[in-house]
Amino acid sequence: MPLEGAPFFPDITEFAVSYNAYNRVGDVHTVGQIGNGARPRYRNDGTFPHDLDELRAALFFEQRRYHHFGEGPDGRNLDYVQALVVAIRRVSGGTVAGPGDHWP
Repeated sequence: MPLEGAPFFPDITEFAVSYNAYNRVGDVHTVGQIGNGARPRYRNDGTFPHDLDELRAALFFEQRRYHHFGEGPDGRNLDYVQALVVAIRRVSGGTVAGPGDHWP
């Protein structure tokens, strides 16, 4: 799991894809709903879901978002992604079961 304030490349991206949300949570649409729901919630009231799978899916979604953009987040977008990692650390107790998912 990346340390607090870790860079997006490679630390957060490698951790994000170690949880293949498409296989674990559902299809692209479901993962998109989770990811697109977590971001405004955090921006509105500074909170995240309390479910580890939802948090990991939201981080996975952000990795996929920026993969398609061809660049990493910056400014408040990077702050959001790093806050997701902090939330994952808090909810998981600092560790997540491994090994990571196979990514094709």
